Amino acid sequence: SGIVKDRRDMSAEPFVQKALAEKSSGFATTEGDGEKKLVTYTYDDRTGWLVCVELPYSIIAAKTNVLIKIISSVIIVAILLITGLAFFVARKIARPIQEMQQSALKMAEGDLTHSVTIQSNDELGSLAEALNQMAGNLKKLIRNVQENSHQLASASEELTASAQESAETTTHVAASISE
Repeated sequence: SGIVKDRRDMSAEPFVQKALAEKSSGFATTEGDGEKKLVTYTYDDRTGWLVCVELPYSIIAAKTNVLIKIISSVIIVAILLITGLAFFVARKIARPIQEMQQSALKMAEGDLTHSVTIQSNDELGSLAEALNQMAGNLKKLIRNVQENSHQLASASEELTASAQESAETTTHVAASISE
């Protein structure tokens, strides 16, 4: 299945005469046998010949179309793979964020027993650790406020009792003075 179909004298072609005169190489197009052809030519310094190769545009187009189909298929597969990978990465990032959002909402509702269980060494892991630390600090703060409020209530009861004793004492002293 050789590509060479025939050999013919192309010396009358204008591009051949110009290439021989300038001793140059290049490309040209010709029409022959009812079809357009691409010709590539090279000047050989040793022989003084111009070697020309003709290839019909129909063959070039057929090869190009196959190449375009292959490249298009590779691009489509690559796009699908990249889309799948992007979806996977997005889910891997979004899931921990959604979990932390749910934990933050529970904390906002007052449930400080819930903790985030994300085990990673990136920014999301640091954020989860910070949320858990915040919940722990809020528990301590609430515990301190409760303890202080109990102490305040005890001190208030003592002051009330002391004030009542002072009032009773003042009443007795006033009664003793008036007698």
